[in-house]
Amino acid sequence: MIETSLTPNRKGSVGEALIFGGRRVPRPVKEAIQSYIKKQHDVAEEVPVKVSARRGAYFEMITAEGETISSRPDGIMEAEWVPAHKSDKIEYDHRGEVSGRTRRELRDEKDRFPVEVKTGEYAELERDQKEVLQGVAEADNRVHPIVINIRIDELPESYEVATRFI
Repeated sequence: MIETSLTPNRKGSVGEALIFGGRRVPRPVKEAIQSYIKKQHDVAEEVPVKVSARRGAYFEMITAEGETISSRPDGIMEAEWVPAHKSDKIEYDHRGEVSGRTRRELRDEKDRFPVEVKTGEYAELERDQKEVLQGVAEADNRVHPIVINIRIDELPESYEVATRFI
């Protein structure tokens, strides 16, 4: 085998794979989003906030100078939940658990989270990324950009995750 050093781009790919490469959203990210949703919205306590992930989309913004800038985040997280005012409509199955029908039909509130994954100690947002995500964060559109910092020094046993909402 030939040993090859990891370039910053390769480290970035490793970080993105840790966040978006599995079937489930990593627990620290999921918990951060669930906590954020519960602080921002009235959520029915009986039904957990569902968090899912998919690869990115483009965001465009026109600056004060009329210049169009765009950014393609590494991915999008979506949170869906049952609003508290629908708590009286929640149905339970024969085991006393929230029914699948309730989860599908009453989970009608949704926020989106464009995600930038930064891997390594010195990884930062690029200028256009920062501007576009800041503009998206300031708009009242239920879209909340996140920067996820990943430390991979301890792979393959563990990695560190830090989530920051913009």
